[in-house]
Amino acid sequence: TTLNATALSDIRQSSIEVYPNPVFDYMMYLNKENKTDVQFSIVNILGETQKANVEKIAQGNYKISTNALSRGNYILIMQINEKRFVHHFTK
Repeated sequence: TTLNATALSDIRQSSIEVYPNPVFDYMMYLNKENKTDVQFSIVNILGETQKANVEKIAQGNYKISTNALSRGNYILIMQINEKRFVHHFTK
């Protein structure tokens, strides 16, 4: 999958919270304003998509498992409606 850089938005410019960073076993996603369902992808620094195990806790609130990831730097891509948001994180 090729990502169009102009179609990506940084979460620092939104109401989205993703924490902690660095991550260990999981990270939390919280969006207080937009309760729409979200699709998640995790990409490593080589551009390879990694498996994302996601558990929906409540509307706008998800727990994303990072147990299967090796130590390193990753990008979490969140698809919300027609918009994609990115979050860089370290495991």
